[in-house]
Amino acid sequence: MDQFASCWSCLRDADSLVSSPAETVCKTDAESHKCKRPSSPASFFVNRAAVRMMEKNAYGRIVNIASIAGKEGNPNASAYSASKAAVIGLTKSLGKETATTGIRVNCVTPAAIKTPLFDQMTQQHIDFMLSKIPQGRFGTLKEAASMICWLASEECSFSTGAVFDLSGGRATY
Repeated sequence: MDQFASCWSCLRDADSLVSSPAETVCKTDAESHKCKRPSSPASFFVNRAAVRMMEKNAYGRIVNIASIAGKEGNPNASAYSASKAAVIGLTKSLGKETATTGIRVNCVTPAAIKTPLFDQMTQQHIDFMLSKIPQGRFGTLKEAASMICWLASEECSFSTGAVFDLSGGRATY
């Protein structure tokens, strides 16, 4: 990171679901490690590096992308849900740790967002996801981008350690 002069905002997202949707938990320790690894340790290391750079300027915005699964838990996705809960916990803790600086750390917890990933899903699975969203539709990439852009902006000056739902009413807490 030394080659970069400064860092003002950092967006951290990584999704990987290694276990098949039909499995309740990853079957082996090695598989469980793969299921959790993309979100938990990577988010920690990226956030740590970003904060170190942002501290030099006493300013920065970190936006982590978790999932509604990290708040509610999704059936047949325990490792994924646990890794997203870890991202939420990291965001809350780091937001408090940097609260007296100009650095703000927040995360977005989307429900399902309509992307090309849907092409890999069965209609039954898509219908199940939709049934959980009170608005009766999936989120859009534009809606997600708008929220993320605000969180990464100077206008987001009084929110830190917060979890912003993008769930169509699925999460109301």
